[in-house]
Amino acid sequence: MIPHPSPPYVDLEVLEVASSQLLRSCSGSFQVLGQPALPWAPRQTGVPPAAPCTVSGRVWLMAHMELILDDELNLSQAVNNPPSGYLHYRISANGSTQNDSHSLTAGHKVSKEFNDHVHGLIRLDAVCMHVIDTPHYQRLRDLKQLGLSYFVFPSASHNRFEHCLGVAHLAEQMAERIRSAQGRELGITRRDVETVELAGLCHDLGHGPYSHVFDSEFLKRVGVPHGSWSHEAMSVKILKSIKGRLQVEYGDDRAEEFLPDVQVQQVEALIMAGDKPSLRGAHDLNPALYDIVANGLNGIDVDKVDYLMRDSKMCGVRTSCDYDRVMQHIKVIDNEICFKSSLYHSVYELFHDRAMMHSKVYHHRKAKAIEYMLVDALLEADKALCFSDFIHDPERFIKLDDTLLKAIESFGGLGLRYSGAHEDALVRAQAIIARLRKRDLYQFVKEVTIPPEMIERKEWQCGVMPSVADLITCGGSTGVALREEDVFLTERKVDFSKGRTNPLDNVKFFEHYSSDSSFSGSQRLDNSMLPKYFQDVKLRIYCRKSDTRYLEAVEAAFDGWKAKNLQTAAATPASPFRAKQRQRLDLAKKRKADDEAADTGGRRLMTSFIGIGRQ
Repeated sequence: MIPHPSPPYVDLEVLEVASSQLLRSCSGSFQVLGQPALPWAPRQTGVPPAAPCTVSGRVWLMAHMELILDDELNLSQAVNNPPSGYLHYRISANGSTQNDSHSLTAGHKVSKEFNDHVHGLIRLDAVCMHVIDTPHYQRLRDLKQLGLSYFVFPSASHNRFEHCLGVAHLAEQMAERIRSAQGRELGITRRDVETVELAGLCHDLGHGPYSHVFDSEFLKRVGVPHGSWSHEAMSVKILKSIKGRLQVEYGDDRAEEFLPDVQVQQVEALIMAGDKPSLRGAHDLNPALYDIVANGLNGIDVDKVDYLMRDSKMCGVRTSCDYDRVMQHIKVIDNEICFKSSLYHSVYELFHDRAMMHSKVYHHRKAKAIEYMLVDALLEADKALCFSDFIHDPERFIKLDDTLLKAIESFGGLGLRYSGAHEDALVRAQAIIARLRKRDLYQFVKEVTIPPEMIERKEWQCGVMPSVADLITCGGSTGVALREEDVFLTERKVDFSKGRTNPLDNVKFFEHYSSDSSFSGSQRLDNSMLPKYFQDVKLRIYCRKSDTRYLEAVEAAFDGWKAKNLQTAAATPASPFRAKQRQRLDLAKKRKADDEAADTGGRRLMTSFIGIGRQ
């Protein structure tokens, strides 16, 4: 936990918070609602005031009585521009404490603590609780963080809700660390820290069902133009919808007190800055704060740190980076977050962990097969249910979550009926889901590594798939007539977050905490142990049918295409289609046929007994 800042000392008012239940000044003591305060050591002020002074003004106290006035904030400024989301009390010289016009009333939230299995005990501010305690945010409980990877990694049952809590916690820690060390120099206030925390809390509000499968695969195939929709933009729309809900429930004035419009605009910029670097520094926030939640400069942000820590733990995959150490040794130089030079290899390990998680988990070949089954089912169901139309209305969009699969599956089984023109499409979607439930999955056949030299010579365009129609003609005579709809290709591209370049080239480092200049990782640090290439591209081929004959035909076609198009010495041979897998499929089909024959024989025998009984 980050230590809280020392109390402010403004003009002649010398305040300190003792370990007892007293808030003191040099003129006397004041009881604070009978609540224990945190044990802060008093600041050494040197010479005491010439005469006893009295305190008669507002101070802002958190729900468990922490004094959080900024160092640069005096009482008169605080009265005119109070921080949002805090409890306000008036403290008089006689020691009595009374609520003022801003005291805790209906609708006010207080800060709350959560016990997180990754970060331990975390506390979120009251402004965050105004967002969390809404149906819009609670929807994240029904969105699995890793989508359909849960079908491959059974323990990966965590959801977007706890991930966002973790990101908010890390964002507050990182912003507060910068404020406590360089707040005066950079003009960063406690209010700015709260805003960064809120941005971390809301950054994934706009994810659709099954996470990235929805926007990167389903929406692309349903015809939504590339770049016209993003989950970041939807996150902002949902946050504004939450603000509208607060206005309806509590009125405009109180909603503005809970969640100010200025703060919503700042959160929007903090979330969108990852894709729009021009937003850095907008809305009176220091540009360095824009690199905490979504870092578009070098990719090191608290979102990445939390999902790597959380996903690796839940999937049982070991990582090597000491994330806490990387996040602690930072300094802002030239409005950019820089890291201590001794952390060079630790920062590299962070990018390496990301690539490793993409290779082992996020792009697991069987998980991808399940994802494509889901997309096929959603495309068919969307013809009848039209849920792709929800993506532009936040109030309709929040109705979509991971229960969508069960809703499609339940049509016709729980009294739900559809009698439209696309009823057959809904039946086809249910048939695909039935295959998924029986683990009759689309089959991974082969993959081949695209030689880096081909990519450098631009003989291979990443993201441009070969023609399936041309590929299936390369197999010769196999006795099986492959159709284009039986086969699909996918590109598995894993990098260190910056394509083929070294991500450390974009990271700034400093030598000592007294340094006022920075340098990039490629300038003065040893990188002789780093790889030559920072990107791995593989072409995979899948078959929608599980019949062994089709799999062998697809394998032969892929081998023929590879021999024709990837004739380079550096080409990595495709992994063979395993004989054990072939045997397992044949055995499963034989058992299925035997079971069906037994069922048919049993029904015939029962029919004959019934006929004899009737005679």
